[in-house]
Amino acid sequence: MTEYTIATLTVPAEYMDAANKCAAIFDPNTGGAESFGACRMSPTGDEPATHYMASGAIKSQYIPLLTNPEQAFAALTQLAAAYGRTAPAEADVQDFCNNVTIGEPEGLMRIVEQEPVA
Repeated sequence: MTEYTIATLTVPAEYMDAANKCAAIFDPNTGGAESFGACRMSPTGDEPATHYMASGAIKSQYIPLLTNPEQAFAALTQLAAAYGRTAPAEADVQDFCNNVTIGEPEGLMRIVEQEPVA
């Protein structure tokens, strides 16, 4: 039985696409390719978003790989082959691993949509 853990991951906005390419393989069954993008963040809680956060279940064995580009690339290549998918480019894996923050982000607030005034 594989153990899962809940992880919160945050990436700077410029690495969102790379993060989603990696997430699509680490989380192939539940929309992993769209993991980063919905939760926009910034230092003030106002636009523009400077970071994107994702939170969800991930296999515990993957957590140490998230910040190790070499190990993550090897694992993602192997997983992509097993799932019949295209592995992310090595540059995307490096961008993700070198810029992801694991855990609750410090100094960032969620950007909340303001409801229109009636």
